[in-house]
Amino acid sequence: MKRKDNKTIIFLLLAIMMMQQLLAENPIIRHVRTADPSAHIWDDKGTLWIYTSGDPNDSCSDYSTMDGYRAFSTTDMVNYTDHGVILHSSNISWGVPGYMFAPTFAYKNGKYYCIYPHAYENSYAKFNCGIAVSDVPQGPFTDIGILEGVTGEWIDPCVFSDTDGTMYLYWGIHQPKVAKLKDNMMELAEEPRVIEYGSDNFFEAIYMHKKDDIYYFSYNTGKGGYYAMGDNPYGPFDYIGAVNPAQEQDHHSMIEFKGQWYFFYHVQNYNGGNGCMRNTCAEYLFYNTDGTLQEVYPSLEGVAQVDAPVVSFTSPTYNQKFKAPANVMVDVNATDDKGVSKVLLYLNGQLVGKKRKAPYTWGKGHSLLNGIATGNYTLKAVAVDKDGKIGERSISFSSYTD
Repeated sequence: MKRKDNKTIIFLLLAIMMMQQLLAENPIIRHVRTADPSAHIWDDKGTLWIYTSGDPNDSCSDYSTMDGYRAFSTTDMVNYTDHGVILHSSNISWGVPGYMFAPTFAYKNGKYYCIYPHAYENSYAKFNCGIAVSDVPQGPFTDIGILEGVTGEWIDPCVFSDTDGTMYLYWGIHQPKVAKLKDNMMELAEEPRVIEYGSDNFFEAIYMHKKDDIYYFSYNTGKGGYYAMGDNPYGPFDYIGAVNPAQEQDHHSMIEFKGQWYFFYHVQNYNGGNGCMRNTCAEYLFYNTDGTLQEVYPSLEGVAQVDAPVVSFTSPTYNQKFKAPANVMVDVNATDDKGVSKVLLYLNGQLVGKKRKAPYTWGKGHSLLNGIATGNYTLKAVAVDKDGKIGERSISFSSYTD
C-alpha cells in the first residue's frame, strides 16, 4: 500500500513540475527588476524580443535610479534568455547618471535602433530623445546622438512602423504628439502634430499598433491603460475606453506572436516591489468581433507555452460582485490547435466541474454554483490538450449582502 501511495505522490509531483514548465507565471522576469516592456518581432519570426527599462533590485525613492536597458528573448513565451544590459547611462556622453526612462525600438537600414528618453540635467523636465544603434537585436547599443525637436518632460517615445515601412514617432506627457521620421532615423520629417483621441485623460506611455487596417492608439491615464481607434496613424481617433484598468501605473505593449496576441506590462507588488521597483508580466490579448479590445486583468498564471491551450473567462468578469445567495454562470473559452481534450473547473481549489467538449459552461442547476454564500471566491479553469499540455486561467468574484 505504501509503495502505491509513493508512486501516486511521485506522479503528482511530476505533473505539477510539467505544469510549471508549460506556464510562464507572472512576473515573467523575476531575477532583476524591469519595467516598460517594449515587445518586438524582427526578421526571425520564431523569436519574440522584449526590451525593458531597469529598476534597482533592493531599494529606490524615485525614478532617477533607472540606469539602463535590458533585452530578453523567447521562442515559447515561457523560457526567457536575458541578454544583459544593452545600454547604460555611463555609455552616454551628453546625459547624467540614471534617468533612463522607457525606451522604444525599431529596425531600419540594416540596423536596430533604440530611441530612448534620457535626462541631460538632474530633472524630470530636462530630457532629450537619444538614438543608439546595434547590428544585432541583443545589442549592445551605441549612442549616436539625439533626435532634434523632441525634448522636454520625460518624453516617453514610441516608434511605430507601418505596413508600408514608414516610421512614426509618438511621444508626450499630458499632450500626445506624432511625427513621421526621416529614413536616417535621426530627424523628424515634418512638424509634430497634436493627436486628437476623443478624450482628455491622456497622461503618458503611448503605444501604437495596427491590426486589420485599424490603428490602436493606447496610453496610460495615470489610473490604467486606455485606448482609441482610428483609420490612420495620425488620427483623429475614436475614444473607446479601458484596456488595462486595474494597473494604475500602466506602460504596455501589444504584439502577435505565433498566431496569438499578447499584452506586456509591469507590476509594482512582486516580492517587496513598489512604484520604482517593478517586474514585467504578460497576459493574453483578445479582440471583439468589432475590433475593440477586451479588457486585460493581471493574473498570476500569465500565459502558457505557445503550443498549449489558451484559456479565458467570458463569465464571470474580473472581480464581479453578486448579491448573496449568488447564482454564478461560468463560461470558459479554451482553444488549442491540436484540440482540447477536457476542461476542469475549480472553485476555491475544489473541483466542481469537468467537460470534454465545448461549450464549457456551468451554472444553471449546478449545486455548487447556485446559492453561493457571502464571501470572496476564485474560479480556475484548467484546459488539457490532446498531447497532455496544460493551460489555465483564474478569476475572482464576490458574493455580498446589503
